[in-house]
Amino acid sequence: VYRRASDGFTQGWDQWGYQYTTNSGASFIPMTYDTSRGQWVGSEYYCTVFSPHGQEPGSAGCESSRTWQAPCAATMTLGANRTITVAAGCSGNTAAVNLQVFRNGTQIWPASGSQNVPNGGSFTFPSTQVSVNAGDDIIEFVTSDAGSTNYCDGTTRDPSVSGGVPAAYNN
Repeated sequence: VYRRASDGFTQGWDQWGYQYTTNSGASFIPMTYDTSRGQWVGSEYYCTVFSPHGQEPGSAGCESSRTWQAPCAATMTLGANRTITVAAGCSGNTAAVNLQVFRNGTQIWPASGSQNVPNGGSFTFPSTQVSVNAGDDIIEFVTSDAGSTNYCDGTTRDPSVSGGVPAAYNN
C-alpha cells in the first residue's frame, strides 16, 4: 500500500491529517480548515498547510505538520513523493525551514537536530523504515521556521508512507 499526503486534502483521508505543534513536537493539535482561504490553519496566520503539496510554518514556535496514523501494525517506509523545495527568499528572509519527522512525539529523523533547507533550495528526503502499531502510532512530518520571520518560507512537500497496510484500510 502506498499513501501520499497530497491525495485527499481532507482530515482523515487515507489516515492523513494536518496538525501543528507549538512545543517542538511534544504534542500536536489538529489544524482547522479556513474556508475563506481554502487552507488548513494552525495557531498563526502563516502556520498552514495551504495546498495538497504546500505548507508553511508560522514564526518560531508554530510548526506545521502533515501526519499519518497507522491503521494496523506494520513496517512502513517513509518517503517523499517529490523533492522538497522552499520558496526563494524575499524581503530579507533567507533563513528557510527545518525538517523533522516524529513518531508519537519522539523524533525519529534526523537522529537529532533538524535538516535545514535554504530559501530557493531543495532536499531529497531519504527513505526511512519504521515499525508502527495500530492506532496509536502517528508519524508527524514537521516543517518549522529556521528564522524569526513567518513569511517567504512556503515549502513544497509531499510525504508518503508505503508498506504492509492491507488494502482493506483504503479510503
